[in-house]
Amino acid sequence: MSMGCGEKRISFLNFMSLKVMMVAEIFPAINNTVFNLSLVARFKFN
Repeated sequence: MSMGCGEKRISFLNFMSLKVMMVAEIFPAINNTVFNLSLVARFKFN
């Protein structure tokens, strides 16, 4: 089962676009958590 160069590139692009979509979905949650943590830290350390 040897893949040609073109097929490898296409599957790699599909994989990368999947990753980007996953990160785009996860990123707001991470951003929200970091924002909340920074608020808590600012509140505690002031």
